[in-house]
Amino acid sequence: MRKWLGIAAGVAFALGAGGQAMAAAPSDQQVRQLFEVMRLGQMFDQMNAQMAGVNGSTYLRTSFNVANAASLQSLRPLIEGRLGSYAWDPIFAYFLNAPSWAVLGILGIILILFGRKRRPLIGYAR
Repeated sequence: MRKWLGIAAGVAFALGAGGQAMAAAPSDQQVRQLFEVMRLGQMFDQMNAQMAGVNGSTYLRTSFNVANAASLQSLRPLIEGRLGSYAWDPIFAYFLNAPSWAVLGILGIILILFGRKRRPLIGYAR
């Protein structure tokens, strides 16, 4: 009996018979004030700017120029001399125009895979 009274009270409360349980929806002004207090507007603006690539993602060419611009200029004749001029435009220019986080992340994954220790084989004699 007690169980059914609890269920009935819960259903009545959920349907709005509990007085102030069902509040009115907040107005636009209240939502804006809440966003200002929590500084959510600035956070959303920063996230949108980063996703648009304005100040978040840099290309590998830009990172390379910041590190050492002269070495990038000397790299092109070196690659064209050793591999041919066809290797610079389709291959290296593609990587230089890619986001630096993607190129360095893939390079890091490859180095991790090659640098890890092999698991010992169990049950095989060596």
